[in-house]
Amino acid sequence: MTTPLHSEFYVLILILIKLLTPIRAAVTSEGSLYHLFVSEAMPYVLNNNRSNPTINIINGGSLRFDVYSGDFTRNDQYAAANYADAFKAVYDVPFGDAMKVLPILNGQSPGLAKRSGDREGVDEVYNRWLEEQSTSYVREEGAEEEDSVLGYVTSDVRPFLDYLTVTKLTNVRCQRCGSPGSGDDVKHIPMKYFKTPPYVGSTPSNISGNDTKVDIVFLDFIGNKVIDALNAIQKVKVYNSTTDLQNYTNILSNEVLGLYAMAKWNP
Repeated sequence: MTTPLHSEFYVLILILIKLLTPIRAAVTSEGSLYHLFVSEAMPYVLNNNRSNPTINIINGGSLRFDVYSGDFTRNDQYAAANYADAFKAVYDVPFGDAMKVLPILNGQSPGLAKRSGDREGVDEVYNRWLEEQSTSYVREEGAEEEDSVLGYVTSDVRPFLDYLTVTKLTNVRCQRCGSPGSGDDVKHIPMKYFKTPPYVGSTPSNISGNDTKVDIVFLDFIGNKVIDALNAIQKVKVYNSTTDLQNYTNILSNEVLGLYAMAKWNP
């Protein structure tokens, strides 16, 4: 392109770049998919007519992909949450005790924390790689933290970027991580990395006190861990996985976002 861009075209290109640029959010942020899932979608979709407030807990690896603005399709539903897990619950737990379960699940208790000899899982290795990309960009380029919020783009916009003299970019290729092949030749800034804890939970509002009874709702495969956490927290009641783990709903975890979208996002 040999002639200067008009100001209107500048604006158009910047808008297109912005639209092609995913923005991540911290797990606890209201813009987080985790927050949407445990604080909005689960309470609405899994309502089983019990009167107790709920504390909803999922594991950090249960959501696999971002949800972007625009049309929400069945493909988006299963890409974001592909596992078909059932939901269990422990009923009538004092709020003060229930609020201590999530920190214990996340290793904030010597008795239940992950053992140092445990092998890293696939998610842990992958997330450590994502974190390294983000931190190395900030370190190597001297960029401000806020500059690394921009993520990858889905088409090659280098001609526009070069013209706009946007230079704070990294060329992330497969060769950079030691693998052969041409890799991704599109220059981009690594996504800003937010650490995802092993487990993510909601916090109910309008609770009158620590003795208020709440229901803890969670994915079925962490039931024994929830029982162990409750027994570590207090000694008034001995919780048992046989008698205290209740089937909460027939809805599976990979159906939640779809049902929520049909109810809340349908025009």
